[in-house]
Amino acid sequence: MFVPDADEGIHILKEKRDPSHLTSVHSDYEEMNINLGQVQNIAMNPDGSMLAVYANALSSGQILVLDDTMEDCKNTLATFCLNADDLNWCGNDSIVLTSGKSLVIVGP
Repeated sequence: MFVPDADEGIHILKEKRDPSHLTSVHSDYEEMNINLGQVQNIAMNPDGSMLAVYANALSSGQILVLDDTMEDCKNTLATFCLNADDLNWCGNDSIVLTSGKSLVIVGP
């Protein structure tokens, strides 16, 4: 579950073994030295194995790729494409970011 936060961007809540308890993994990303900042777009790839996040839209236009457990950051890229319009997956391994007439494709 994604919970927006005006100050910290987003909190990602996930179940522990006991489904009655939820925990925030926001602090885990801080420990990995990942600054989610303000999140603008989120997209899950078609097979559900990875999540793309477009964050820091006003400064670096950062794309983060997380695994399906949201515990491992597979890749980060500062696109410097500011205020992008949309974030989508092209297949299971490439991300397409659109901004006005610009198109950024990030793949393996």
